[in-house]
Amino acid sequence: MNANTMYTPVRARVALAALLIPLSLGALAGCSPSAPAARGLASSDRALTAFIFLSTECPLSQNYTKPLNELRSAYDLATLDLVGVFPLSDDDDERVEAFCKKYPVQFSTRLDHGYELVYALRASVTPEVFLLGRDDELIYSGKIDNWAVELGKTRRVATAHYLKDAIDAHLQGRAPSVDHVDPVGCFLPEEPYVAQTE
Repeated sequence: MNANTMYTPVRARVALAALLIPLSLGALAGCSPSAPAARGLASSDRALTAFIFLSTECPLSQNYTKPLNELRSAYDLATLDLVGVFPLSDDDDERVEAFCKKYPVQFSTRLDHGYELVYALRASVTPEVFLLGRDDELIYSGKIDNWAVELGKTRRVATAHYLKDAIDAHLQGRAPSVDHVDPVGCFLPEEPYVAQTE
């Protein structure tokens, strides 16, 4: 499907959300924190920003740290900002830092306990990726690659690299041949957890 046809309303929604929430994002966390963008959702000084929603307890999030590290190292910092987003309230700074050290994570991380990014991008599972251009144009969303077929079922190796292909296409001035693939992963609650007070 043509990306321009499919995502015109989504681009507008993401851009509008960016105007509303740039300063309300949760505290940065993890091993390689990124500076907040001056405006909008995407990093203003990078050609592309990839937000990957993750959970420290999700096996697929854990398994994808290696390919995400490889992707981070394949592009210079001026080209791609790779940001792991942890929206679950259980994933506090301490737990995210432990996750980063265990796997180990070589990209930026950010907490999103208020679900600002979840709602703006309509994330539903972990891991799930959203690739944005400088103007918050949504270029690709969904699976990182096709290694995970469904929960509990994976390929020996990935044979389609959706996120990398979308990055390369955009850098070459082309629309990606695939702009969305339904993600497979651990479902996010529809609303953020709010601790009850007496």
